[in-house]
Amino acid sequence: IAKRCMRIYQTYINMMNENIRDAHATGRNPWEFEFVRNLPSSAQFNDSQPMVVMASPGMLQQGLSRELFELWCSDRRNGLVMPGYSVVGTLANHLLSEPKEIQTSGGDWVAVNLTITYVSFSAHSDFTQTSEFISATRPRHVIHVHGGEEEMKRLARALAKQYNPKEVEFLTPQNCQPVQLRFPGEKIARVVGSLAEEEPSDGAPLEALLLLKENK
Repeated sequence: IAKRCMRIYQTYINMMNENIRDAHATGRNPWEFEFVRNLPSSAQFNDSQPMVVMASPGMLQQGLSRELFELWCSDRRNGLVMPGYSVVGTLANHLLSEPKEIQTSGGDWVAVNLTITYVSFSAHSDFTQTSEFISATRPRHVIHVHGGEEEMKRLARALAKQYNPKEVEFLTPQNCQPVQLRFPGEKIARVVGSLAEEEPSDGAPLEALLLLKENK
């Protein structure tokens, strides 16, 4: 995805700011990085020199990130930086407890000697943006998903303080936990006679005869 996105930046130079356009006019494309390269697979690179590799998936369950971790985790000169949250049950989440060893994809056990650092980073909306969105849409229910359990609960508690619980309900279900939501239907009454001559004020008592048609 990152490689395809970079092609857009490299192509539409005319839509960039003046500094980017001037650099391109002198024969230098700022989006063609000198020290950044795409790595198709772990079999096509040489790790004999210091480097930083940004690999996915972030949960370290499989793929290039898992291959490189199993290859490098036993060397204390290496380090792992994990941005964002990790789902319970994944290798990334397990590494937060700093285990002494892990089981590889092939079933072997290897030592974990590299440094492990967690950085809170997310491209999702933060508390302020989420609160503004709720204020603008006024939903009856808000379900927190796609995040760490404790972080979602903390967010739900903070948001719940700003809204009447009778108006907005905040839910933080577990993975695969069913959620039941109630949506009360609108009741419409047609008014005839003297009651319809003047619009009633909010909260004023009404005296009328209510007729139901077909139990509706």
